[in-house]
Amino acid sequence: MGIFIPVVLGLAFVKAYLKKIGLALALLLPLQASYAGLFIPKDMTMIMAMRTGEMTTTELSYGLKPNLSMALNHFEFRGHHDRISRYTGVQAAYLLDRHYGSQGIANWYVFGGPVTSTYMNADSKNGAQGGLWFDYETLRIYTRVSAQRFLVHQREQSVYTAQALWAPYAAEFGEVASWVGVQVMRDSMQTGQTALTPMLRFFERSWWLDIGVKANTERRGDLFMNVMFLF
Repeated sequence: MGIFIPVVLGLAFVKAYLKKIGLALALLLPLQASYAGLFIPKDMTMIMAMRTGEMTTTELSYGLKPNLSMALNHFEFRGHHDRISRYTGVQAAYLLDRHYGSQGIANWYVFGGPVTSTYMNADSKNGAQGGLWFDYETLRIYTRVSAQRFLVHQREQSVYTAQALWAPYAAEFGEVASWVGVQVMRDSMQTGQTALTPMLRFFERSWWLDIGVKANTERRGDLFMNVMFLF
């Protein structure tokens, strides 16, 4: 009996300790899939393609450090009256701050870099793009807000995005996770319009898929899709 009690207490302590480690890992692992394409783990490469109806984006990213990634990207926007604006450039994304809470993780990022741009098939001009990104994630909730601005010659364009997603179940490591929610996007090229898109998200350790349908604006019914692959 004298030996049994310390053994039981020791096993209880180990179990509690392992549970804490498991919770920490569970909170960390979704970050490798739920960063929405901005943060790339060190020594990993990501290919991403996104289409919203008004915007098409392609990107190749590489994680240089735990808090720094670099990317080559191309953006194409179809604005009001079908005015087309294109940007091609190099982008750095830097983790400003990461806060670990009792239930989830909050991240602040800053990103930006030089671009070459054409507008309505005019001659290309040099400029820059940059912005801020905040996200908060638990095992069942994901929220994100971001602001991005393009500055080329005397022309400016801003894109604001917000996402709110809920997971009907907490996926285990290696399982396919699924989320349901909504995305709200406002592009200054779309005069006076804010696009509302109900969406689904599926991801595993190395791939990611967002899919939805635009619910309003003049492009109602347009497909929204975001595909990413990590290797």
